[in-house]
Amino acid sequence: MGDARLLHVNLKGRNGVVTLTVRDNGVGPGGPPSLAAFERNGRRGLIGMNDRIEALGGTLNLSTPQRGGLQVQVTLPTGDRNE
Repeated sequence: MGDARLLHVNLKGRNGVVTLTVRDNGVGPGGPPSLAAFERNGRRGLIGMNDRIEALGGTLNLSTPQRGGLQVQVTLPTGDRNE
C-alpha cells in the first residue's frame, strides 16, 4: 500500500446515521482488504479504530475502488432521527 496522491473524504448524515468515507488512489492492499490482513502485516491502526467504532455501535468496512487504492467507510448511529 501507499503511493497515494489523492484523498477523497465524504461525510454525510441522514436518518440518524453518520457515514464517513475516505478513499485514496494508492497501490492498495494487493488483494481483498481485511482487518485480519492488516493485523498480520503489523498495521494495527485500523484494528484500534474498528474496536472504538464497534463500541459506539458502528461499523467499519474496507474495500478497493475499481481504480485501485483503499476505501474505508465508517457508519455510526447518531441517535437523532431528524437529520
